[in-house]
Order: sequence, then structure tokens, then C-alpha cells
Amino acid sequence: MSLKRRISPHLHRVGFATGISAMIARRQGGMRILMYHGVGTNDFPTQTFIAGLRFLRRNFDIVPLDSIIKKLLAGDPGTGREIALTFDDGLRNNLTVLYPILQRTETPAAFFVVPGLVERNEWLWTHDARQRLLSLTDVDCYVFAGELQAPASECLGIIDWMKAVPNKQRIEIHQRIRDRTKSFVPTPAQHEQFDLMTWDDLTSLDPRLITIGSHSMNHPILSMISEDEIQTEIVDSRRLLEERLQRPVEYFCYPNGDYDNKIVAAVRKTYTAAIAVKSKTVACDDDPYCLPRVSAEAQPDLLAWRLHRPTA
Repeated sequence: MSLKRRISPHLHRVGFATGISAMIARRQGGMRILMYHGVGTNDFPTQTFIAGLRFLRRNFDIVPLDSIIKKLLAGDPGTGREIALTFDDGLRNNLTVLYPILQRTETPAAFFVVPGLVERNEWLWTHDARQRLLSLTDVDCYVFAGELQAPASECLGIIDWMKAVPNKQRIEIHQRIRDRTKSFVPTPAQHEQFDLMTWDDLTSLDPRLITIGSHSMNHPILSMISEDEIQTEIVDSRRLLEERLQRPVEYFCYPNGDYDNKIVAAVRKTYTAAIAVKSKTVACDDDPYCLPRVSAEAQPDLLAWRLHRPTA
């Protein structure tokens, strides 16, 4: 019987799975990069994040992302204890909820930001389209999906379909969703979950603790954009971040983990390294422009298991 099957009945016993998985994870070695998004939401409550952070601090060395990338570029495999925390999208709850925790515990992290949306004070298109579609009744959503000629009639299916169409078409579909939901007004809870940090918010982050990277200009699916859009999304996003924040921006994070050879080639010309979402530990032979990350589970026991078996 596999170790996962042996420990799975005991996952509710706090400390058992975390202890076993952490012990094996350290023995396995390999540097790790963890991927988070929002904190302080129903999906990832504050206390749950704090519990996971305690586990990480007990069992690993939390280091700046820069430390892992420099070791990789130098051919240094590390000790097997290094782990870096990364947070995608530049959500405002990363400032209001997460940042005080990082300050209090002196924990470094990297925030990957979408400067075009910051400039326009907009949500990520996936967040906006999903919440607007969810505001419709099931019947209205079904009818609207038919009008869009979408292959799916439920919200998540429509969003997945939008990710697979050319960017120009996706923008047109998103506008039709906005037109259909003109009465949509975000709730306070939705603002807390989906609002992005402002330029003033980003400027206030301590550069000794927080690394800021680019998550593209507007968070499109990069493999679906045109040659002309590559310059804006990949190159101009760095320029705008550095102009606004007056700090270097050396690292890129692929939106939705999506990239192809054309996109990677453009990123190589502009950044020192780039982060993807392939779930595995960082090895010396990894391409620094397609660095793997482990998706952070909310519950500490599941987080421990994910760190032990990134590819599971």
C-alpha cells in the first residue's frame, strides 16, 4: 500500500501527516517554490494560512525567490530545505491581510502584479466575467451561453471556453458579458476577494521583504495573443512597473501558467527568470524561464503532502 493511502485516513489528525511528509520531503531534497493567490477569503482563511506558515517555518527555510534563482543559475542544488513563497495577481488582500503577517514574521515573498489592471483599477478578466455570470440565474446563463455560441452553458465552462479563444475574441465576449450584466454591483466580500492593489499600495511594500515581478500587462492567455500584443504584455509590463515603483523588476510569471516557445523567447530577452506552474521541485537542470511551482494547499496536512509529492 502506498504511503499516501496509509496516511490519508489520518489527515484529520493535525501533526501526523505534516510530520511524516515534512520528514520525507526534506530527505528527498530539492528547492521549492510555492504558489498562492488570495489570503483572507473563504477559499483561504487567514488562520489557515497562518497554520500553514507555522508548518513551513518549522520544517523549511523560507528564502526570497531571488535566492533560489541565483542558486539555480550558479548550478547550486541547495540544501533541500529552501522554499520561496509567491503570490499571483497582486490582490489587495495580499496587502491588507497577508503583508502584516509577513512583516510580523519577517517572511520574504514575491508578488506578481498585473500593471495594466492596476492602472485602470480593474479586476482580472476571469474574476470579473465569472462573478458577472454567476449573478445570472441558471436559465439566463443557459440562454446567454446559446447566444454566445459557447460549447458549455454553465459559468465555469464558459470561462474555460473563453481561455481557449483568440484574445481579440475573448475581449469581445467579455464586453458582451458586461453589457448583459450592467446591473452587477460587487458585494463587499467580492471587493475583498478580487480588488487589486493600487500603485500607492505597491509602493508601500518593503523591497527588503517583498519582491515584485510582472504577471503580464493585462493577464491574457499568452499563447492566444498576437505578435503585436507580446511587446505590451511581456516587455512593456516591466517598463511600467519599474517606472511606477522605482524598483527593479527581474522576474516574470506566466498568467494561467500558459506559454509556448514564442512567449518564452520574448521573456528570455526581457527578464532574468520566469515562473510557470509545473508541479515539481526545482532541479539544477531546470530552465530558469520555466521554473516549476507547487500549488499551496489551504490545509497544513494537505500542504505537507503536496510538498512531499509535488507531482501527485
